Amino acid sequence: PREYLIEAFLERLKKYELKGTERDIHENRKRSASLVQHLPLIAPTPSSSSSSSSSSSSSSSSSSSSSSSTPSTASASSSSTSPSSNSPSNGEFSVDSIKAAHLRLMPRPPQSVMFEYSSDFDNKGIIYWIATNCRTEPWTNPHVSGRVKVTASSIEKGSPSELLSLQASELWTKDVPASWLTIDLGPDRAVIPSCYTLRHGMPYKSDSLRVWDLQGSLNGEQWTLLKRHKELEGVLHGKFATHTWPIGPGTPTNNAQSFRFFRILQTARNSNNRNFLVLSGFEIYGELFER
Repeated sequence: PREYLIEAFLERLKKYELKGTERDIHENRKRSASLVQHLPLIAPTPSSSSSSSSSSSSSSSSSSSSSSSTPSTASASSSSTSPSSNSPSNGEFSVDSIKAAHLRLMPRPPQSVMFEYSSDFDNKGIIYWIATNCRTEPWTNPHVSGRVKVTASSIEKGSPSELLSLQASELWTKDVPASWLTIDLGPDRAVIPSCYTLRHGMPYKSDSLRVWDLQGSLNGEQWTLLKRHKELEGVLHGKFATHTWPIGPGTPTNNAQSFRFFRILQTARNSNNRNFLVLSGFEIYGELFER
Protein backbone atom coordinates (compact mmCIF):
# COMPACT_ATOMS: atom_id res chain seq x y z
CA PRO A 1 0.00 0.00 0.00
CA ARG A 2 2.83 2.43 0.73
CA GLU A 3 4.28 2.10 -2.77
CA TYR A 4 0.87 2.62 -4.40
CA LEU A 5 0.25 5.66 -2.22
CA ILE A 6 3.60 7.21 -3.14
CA GLU A 7 3.03 6.58 -6.84
CA ALA A 8 -0.48 8.09 -6.76
CA PHE A 9 0.74 11.11 -4.81
CA LEU A 10 3.56 11.84 -7.24
CA GLU A 11 1.17 11.55 -10.18
CA ARG A 12 -1.14 14.13 -8.60
CA LEU A 13 1.80 16.36 -7.75
CA LYS A 14 2.78 16.49 -11.41
CA LYS A 15 -0.73 17.68 -12.32
CA TYR A 16 -0.91 20.36 -9.65
CA GLU A 17 2.71 21.51 -9.66
CA LEU A 18 2.97 25.30 -9.84
CA LYS A 19 4.55 27.01 -12.81
CA GLY A 20 7.83 28.64 -11.94
CA THR A 21 11.55 28.52 -12.37
CA GLU A 22 13.48 25.29 -12.31
CA ARG A 23 14.77 26.19 -8.89
CA ASP A 24 11.21 26.60 -7.52
CA ILE A 25 10.16 23.25 -9.00
CA HIS A 26 13.24 21.56 -7.54
CA GLU A 27 12.54 22.98 -4.09
CA ASN A 28 8.86 21.91 -4.29
CA ARG A 29 9.89 18.38 -5.21
CA LYS A 30 12.36 18.22 -2.33
CA ARG A 31 9.67 19.32 0.12
CA SER A 32 7.20 16.84 -1.37
CA ALA A 33 9.71 14.01 -1.09
CA SER A 34 10.28 14.76 2.58
CA LEU A 35 6.51 14.75 3.17
CA VAL A 36 6.12 11.39 1.40
CA GLN A 37 8.65 9.82 3.78
CA HIS A 38 6.36 10.62 6.69
CA LEU A 39 3.12 9.28 5.13
CA PRO A 40 1.60 6.46 7.23
CA LEU A 41 1.18 2.94 5.95
CA ILE A 42 -2.40 2.06 4.89
CA ALA A 43 -3.83 -0.90 6.78
CA PRO A 44 -6.48 -3.17 5.19
CA THR A 45 -10.03 -2.06 5.86
CA PRO A 46 -12.32 -4.31 7.98
CA SER A 47 -14.59 -4.96 5.01
CA SER A 48 -11.75 -6.24 2.85
CA SER A 49 -10.42 -8.51 5.62
CA SER A 50 -13.86 -10.01 6.32
CA SER A 51 -14.47 -10.64 2.65
CA SER A 52 -11.12 -12.39 2.30
CA SER A 53 -11.83 -14.65 5.30
CA SER A 54 -15.29 -15.56 4.03
CA SER A 55 -13.95 -16.34 0.60
CA SER A 56 -11.24 -18.59 2.10
CA SER A 57 -13.76 -20.57 4.19
CA SER A 58 -16.24 -21.09 1.34
CA SER A 59 -14.41 -24.06 -0.22
CA SER A 60 -11.08 -25.77 0.31
CA SER A 61 -10.62 -26.36 -3.42
CA SER A 62 -10.84 -22.66 -4.24
CA SER A 63 -8.85 -21.45 -1.19
CA SER A 64 -5.61 -21.29 -3.11
CA SER A 65 -7.17 -19.31 -5.94
CA SER A 66 -9.01 -16.98 -3.56
CA SER A 67 -5.90 -16.39 -1.48
CA SER A 68 -3.95 -15.49 -4.59
CA SER A 69 -6.66 -13.19 -5.87
CA THR A 70 -7.54 -11.48 -2.59
CA PRO A 71 -4.25 -9.53 -2.12
CA SER A 72 -4.55 -8.14 -5.61
CA THR A 73 -8.09 -7.07 -4.87
CA ALA A 74 -7.13 -5.53 -1.54
CA SER A 75 -4.17 -3.72 -3.01
CA ALA A 76 -6.29 -2.43 -5.88
CA SER A 77 -8.97 -1.17 -3.52
CA SER A 78 -6.40 0.44 -1.25
CA SER A 79 -4.69 2.11 -4.21
CA SER A 80 -8.00 3.43 -5.46
CA THR A 81 -9.15 4.74 -2.09
CA SER A 82 -5.96 5.89 -0.44
CA PRO A 83 -5.18 8.74 -2.85
CA SER A 84 -8.59 10.27 -2.19
CA SER A 85 -7.88 10.44 1.54
CA ASN A 86 -4.55 12.18 0.90
CA SER A 87 -5.51 14.07 -2.26
CA PRO A 88 -5.05 17.84 -2.64
CA SER A 89 -8.75 18.27 -1.81
CA ASN A 90 -8.05 17.98 1.91
CA GLY A 91 -5.88 21.14 1.76
CA GLU A 92 -2.64 19.53 2.94
CA PHE A 93 -0.94 19.36 -0.44
CA SER A 94 -3.33 21.48 -2.49
CA VAL A 95 -2.32 24.11 -5.03
CA ASP A 96 -3.77 26.81 -2.79
CA SER A 97 -1.59 25.76 0.13
CA ILE A 98 1.53 25.75 -2.05
CA LYS A 99 0.59 29.17 -3.46
CA ALA A 100 0.06 30.51 0.07
CA ALA A 101 3.50 29.27 1.12
CA HIS A 102 5.02 30.90 -1.97
CA LEU A 103 3.29 34.22 -1.27
CA ARG A 104 4.61 34.27 2.29
CA LEU A 105 8.12 34.34 0.86
CA MET A 106 7.41 37.31 -1.44
CA PRO A 107 8.37 40.90 -0.44
CA ARG A 108 5.73 42.78 1.50
CA PRO A 109 3.85 45.25 -0.74
CA PRO A 110 4.29 48.92 0.10
CA GLN A 111 1.82 50.63 2.44
CA SER A 112 0.91 54.31 2.13
CA VAL A 113 0.16 57.04 4.67
CA MET A 114 -1.25 60.47 3.81
CA PHE A 115 0.23 63.64 5.36
CA GLU A 116 -1.62 66.94 5.16
CA TYR A 117 -0.14 70.37 5.81
CA SER A 118 -1.64 72.66 8.46
CA SER A 119 1.20 75.09 9.32
CA ASP A 120 4.96 75.48 8.84
CA PHE A 121 6.84 72.77 10.73
CA ASP A 122 3.64 71.55 12.42
CA ASN A 123 5.12 68.14 13.39
CA LYS A 124 2.68 66.54 10.95
CA GLY A 125 5.01 66.06 8.00
CA ILE A 126 6.84 63.06 6.60
CA ILE A 127 10.27 64.02 7.97
CA TYR A 128 8.83 64.27 11.48
CA TRP A 129 7.08 60.90 11.00
CA ILE A 130 10.37 59.25 10.05
CA ALA A 131 12.29 61.01 12.85
CA THR A 132 9.88 59.62 15.46
CA ASN A 133 9.70 56.14 13.89
CA CYS A 134 6.02 56.48 12.98
CA ARG A 135 5.35 58.53 16.15
CA THR A 136 6.38 55.64 18.40
CA GLU A 137 9.64 57.14 19.71
CA PRO A 138 10.97 60.55 20.83
CA TRP A 139 12.17 62.74 17.99
CA THR A 140 15.71 62.05 16.78
CA ASN A 141 17.34 63.86 13.89
CA PRO A 142 16.78 61.33 11.05
CA HIS A 143 20.12 62.17 9.43
CA VAL A 144 21.94 61.39 12.70
CA SER A 145 19.97 58.15 13.21
CA GLY A 146 20.62 57.10 9.61
CA ARG A 147 16.97 56.88 8.58
CA VAL A 148 17.38 59.77 6.14
CA LYS A 149 20.55 61.05 4.48
CA VAL A 150 21.29 64.68 3.62
CA THR A 151 24.06 65.57 1.18
CA ALA A 152 25.27 68.95 -0.09
CA SER A 153 27.30 70.29 -2.99
CA SER A 154 29.54 71.91 -0.31
CA ILE A 155 29.33 73.11 3.30
CA GLU A 156 30.72 76.36 4.67
CA LYS A 157 28.68 76.65 7.87
CA GLY A 158 26.95 73.96 9.93
CA SER A 159 26.43 70.30 9.06
CA PRO A 160 24.01 68.55 6.65
CA SER A 161 21.89 67.30 9.57
CA GLU A 162 20.85 70.91 10.31
CA LEU A 163 18.56 70.81 7.29
CA LEU A 164 16.29 68.38 9.17
CA SER A 165 16.62 69.94 12.63
CA LEU A 166 13.55 70.86 14.68
CA GLN A 167 15.24 74.01 15.92
CA ALA A 168 16.40 76.81 13.66
CA SER A 169 20.16 76.78 13.12
CA GLU A 170 22.79 78.15 10.76
CA LEU A 171 23.57 76.21 7.60
CA TRP A 172 24.82 77.28 4.19
CA THR A 173 26.99 76.07 1.34
CA LYS A 174 30.09 77.69 -0.10
CA ASP A 175 29.80 80.58 -2.53
CA VAL A 176 29.60 78.34 -5.59
CA PRO A 177 27.07 78.55 -8.48
CA ALA A 178 24.36 75.86 -8.72
CA SER A 179 24.71 74.86 -5.07
CA TRP A 180 22.30 72.17 -3.88
CA LEU A 181 21.03 70.17 -0.91
CA THR A 182 19.61 66.66 -1.35
CA ILE A 183 17.41 64.56 0.94
CA ASP A 184 17.47 60.77 0.51
CA LEU A 185 14.48 59.10 2.23
CA GLY A 186 16.02 55.64 1.91
CA PRO A 187 15.48 52.59 -0.33
CA ASP A 188 12.23 51.55 1.40
CA ARG A 189 10.44 54.91 1.09
CA ALA A 190 8.95 57.03 -1.69
CA VAL A 191 6.68 60.07 -1.64
CA ILE A 192 4.09 61.55 -3.97
CA PRO A 193 4.52 65.16 -2.79
CA SER A 194 1.69 67.65 -2.31
CA CYS A 195 3.60 70.54 -0.69
CA TYR A 196 6.89 71.30 1.05
CA THR A 197 8.34 73.76 3.58
CA LEU A 198 11.72 75.53 3.76
CA ARG A 199 13.41 77.60 6.47
CA HIS A 200 16.07 80.27 5.96
CA GLY A 201 19.40 79.25 7.48
CA MET A 202 20.58 82.54 9.03
CA PRO A 203 19.51 84.61 12.06
CA TYR A 204 19.32 87.64 9.76
CA LYS A 205 17.76 88.29 6.36
CA SER A 206 20.85 88.43 4.15
CA ASP A 207 21.64 85.80 1.49
CA SER A 208 18.06 84.53 1.37
CA LEU A 209 17.02 82.10 -1.33
CA ARG A 210 15.38 83.69 -4.37
CA VAL A 211 15.59 81.46 -7.46
CA TRP A 212 15.65 77.66 -7.25
CA ASP A 213 14.15 74.35 -8.40
CA LEU A 214 12.63 71.58 -6.33
CA GLN A 215 13.49 68.28 -8.02
CA GLY A 216 12.61 64.64 -7.40
CA SER A 217 14.38 61.42 -8.31
CA LEU A 218 14.11 57.68 -7.82
CA ASN A 219 17.81 56.90 -8.19
CA GLY A 220 19.60 60.17 -7.33
CA GLU A 221 20.84 60.55 -10.92
CA GLN A 222 17.90 61.38 -13.19
CA TRP A 223 15.92 64.33 -11.84
CA THR A 224 12.36 65.52 -12.46
CA LEU A 225 11.38 69.15 -12.01
CA LEU A 226 8.61 69.38 -9.40
CA LYS A 227 8.42 73.16 -8.90
CA ARG A 228 10.36 76.13 -10.26
CA HIS A 229 10.71 79.33 -8.23
CA LYS A 230 11.67 82.62 -9.88
CA GLU A 231 12.55 85.91 -8.17
CA LEU A 232 10.70 85.25 -4.92
CA GLU A 233 12.21 88.25 -3.15
CA GLY A 234 11.06 88.55 0.46
CA VAL A 235 9.52 85.08 0.91
CA LEU A 236 12.45 83.76 2.99
CA HIS A 237 13.84 87.25 3.63
CA GLY A 238 14.05 87.29 7.43
CA LYS A 239 15.54 85.69 10.54
CA PHE A 240 15.05 81.94 10.03
CA ALA A 241 11.99 82.78 7.91
CA THR A 242 9.78 79.85 6.76
CA HIS A 243 7.36 79.32 3.93
CA THR A 244 5.35 76.44 2.37
CA TRP A 245 4.58 75.91 -1.33
CA PRO A 246 2.00 73.56 -2.86
CA ILE A 247 2.95 71.08 -5.55
CA GLY A 248 -0.43 70.86 -7.24
CA PRO A 249 -2.10 70.89 -10.67
CA GLY A 250 0.10 71.84 -13.59
CA THR A 251 3.18 70.09 -12.18
CA PRO A 252 4.81 66.83 -13.31
CA THR A 253 3.33 65.06 -10.26
CA ASN A 254 -0.09 64.93 -11.94
CA ASN A 255 0.80 61.37 -12.96
CA ALA A 256 1.09 60.44 -9.26
CA GLN A 257 4.80 59.70 -9.56
CA SER A 258 6.63 58.98 -6.32
CA PHE A 259 10.21 59.93 -5.47
CA ARG A 260 12.87 58.76 -3.05
CA PHE A 261 15.22 61.76 -3.44
CA PHE A 262 14.41 65.46 -3.23
CA ARG A 263 16.82 68.24 -4.15
CA ILE A 264 16.84 72.02 -3.72
CA LEU A 265 18.96 73.41 -6.55
CA GLN A 266 19.79 77.13 -6.49
CA THR A 267 19.64 78.31 -10.12
CA ALA A 268 20.63 81.98 -9.67
CA ARG A 269 22.22 84.27 -7.09
CA ASN A 270 20.64 84.90 -3.68
CA SER A 271 19.33 88.18 -2.28
CA ASN A 272 22.89 89.47 -1.69
CA ASN A 273 23.94 88.61 -5.24
CA ARG A 274 26.04 85.68 -4.03
CA ASN A 275 25.89 81.91 -4.49
CA PHE A 276 25.54 80.76 -0.88
CA LEU A 277 22.60 78.37 -0.52
CA VAL A 278 21.28 79.20 2.95
CA LEU A 279 18.72 76.75 4.40
CA SER A 280 18.24 75.03 7.76
CA GLY A 281 14.80 73.47 7.53
CA PHE A 282 12.95 71.09 5.21
CA GLU A 283 9.61 69.29 5.53
CA ILE A 284 7.45 67.58 2.94
CA TYR A 285 3.83 66.41 2.78
CA GLY A 286 1.88 64.06 0.56
CA GLU A 287 1.53 60.30 0.29
CA LEU A 288 4.33 58.23 1.80
CA PHE A 289 4.94 54.65 0.66
CA GLU A 290 6.95 52.41 2.99
CA ARG A 291 8.01 48.77 2.84
